[in-house]
Amino acid sequence: MSRFFNPRLFFVDADSVIMAGAKLYFYESGTSTPKNTYSDINRTTPNANPVVANTIYFGDIFLEGGDYKVVLKSADDVQSFSVDPVKGDQSAGIHFETLTQVLTSDLSSESIVTVSGYAAVGDGGLSEWYATGTTIAGSAGTFDLASGFVYDLNGAQFKHANAAINVRAFGAKGDGSTDDSTALQSALTFAASSGKPVDFVAADTGQNYTHATGLTISSSVAMRGSGSSTSLLKYTGTTASTYALTVGASPTSVSDYIRISGIGINVVEDDTRGILIQT
Repeated sequence: MSRFFNPRLFFVDADSVIMAGAKLYFYESGTSTPKNTYSDINRTTPNANPVVANTIYFGDIFLEGGDYKVVLKSADDVQSFSVDPVKGDQSAGIHFETLTQVLTSDLSSESIVTVSGYAAVGDGGLSEWYATGTTIAGSAGTFDLASGFVYDLNGAQFKHANAAINVRAFGAKGDGSTDDSTALQSALTFAASSGKPVDFVAADTGQNYTHATGLTISSSVAMRGSGSSTSLLKYTGTTASTYALTVGASPTSVSDYIRISGIGINVVEDDTRGILIQT
């Protein structure tokens, strides 16, 4: 990941006075379309745009792939400079706003693809995918998220590259109304085969991850949330004696550990249940 200059970045005005509260705006090169920067090297937390300095310094600014236009303004919005282009992360490959755009693009010459969202920029679905070198024409333009794959318009295969699985990158919305069953189960299924932890990032304020179908963990999986009230699974299934989460649907496939931390589970119907652990 490329950092925008070194830590403790600051600017001075024409009188050599530090520009407290200065603002850095980041755009797609040659446009006025905002382009994301991030506060961490893994690109999980987008910065506000503009990025605003405190009394002296700017915070961490990490760049994604592609060229930027960068504009500096004072605290009272007087422009100091505009630089275009500024090179983004040269290791980041090609960048898309959404994962769904990958399906309609020819990526045969790309090795890495990064996206800012699953279906929309800012939906929390930031992710990175690497080319496997395999092309499956019959899978062209499709997802196989349960296996951790996406395919471009010609069937070039790209595999999930992040160290952890963000459920929003797999299509979960966490808005309290959308049925997130398929997205959540795909993330858990891929976690079982890949060994990656599953991150249930905080749902929308006051909302939850609603799922009408019970979820299943069939092998060693770590489920991580931000707290039982913010990373809340709400099971809306109506079939009596069904479970929100079943651990070990096939007893012989359960390995040494299942970890669930910082996640709340809520069931709506009186006749449905929380967690079934099979041994």
